[in-house]
Amino acid sequence: MALSFTTGNTFAAGDVVTATKMNAQVNSSTYTGTLEVAKGGTGSATAADARTALSVPESSTVMLKANNLSDLANAATARTNLGVAASSATLLVANNLSDVANASTARSNLGIESPVANSSQLDRTDNTYTDIPGLTLNLTSGTTYTVETLIPFSVSSASMTGFKITGTATGSSVAGVSFISYSNGGSTGALLTKSITAIPTTVPCATTNQDTGYLHASVTIVCNGSGTIKWQFAGNSGTSSALLGAWMKLYSY
Repeated sequence: MALSFTTGNTFAAGDVVTATKMNAQVNSSTYTGTLEVAKGGTGSATAADARTALSVPESSTVMLKANNLSDLANAATARTNLGVAASSATLLVANNLSDVANASTARSNLGIESPVANSSQLDRTDNTYTDIPGLTLNLTSGTTYTVETLIPFSVSSASMTGFKITGTATGSSVAGVSFISYSNGGSTGALLTKSITAIPTTVPCATTNQDTGYLHASVTIVCNGSGTIKWQFAGNSGTSSALLGAWMKLYSY
């Protein structure tokens, strides 16, 4: 079919219309015929036929998921098409979101285990390492973990106290460091560091002065044997204590 314009220009089917050929502005109401879809038209004489040719439904009907749109006529189906749960339901980890309907599951989905805290103060008057109540977590083989710990403590005069990270879990790789900070500087300085490259590892407090302080440790473990990880505390003479307010947090990868 040829397209004719009142400007006097006639173009045969397949001709390329250029600015050179079109010396006058063409008003769309002045030409007749239809332009095929392959040539940029709709190949239709009516709006309904044009929508059919272009696979576009009427605005009052459902927009198709196949056209990268959800089923807009129904909210529930739209959410399903887009992989999004109802606002009152849980948001899927597959959508990079945690299960926000439940804090415990959310932490697990994101690789963050529930933190634990000591349930009571531990007082020691001898050098036997004893579990700090509540500071025990479980590790699973095949998972990499980072264990963060903070323990406030007090030491008596002439006491040589210490901590130990231990447990039944094993790791093919253990890498971390502990820091002990004293309120009054202890006997050897305000900050003591200790590398942790194995389970178990002892962390001495290294002071003979009465003092208070904090142990902060961060240890990454590539677990190859399921079991527990925990902190213990020991004294020497006098009474030394692992105080309330201690905690452990576990992150998995």
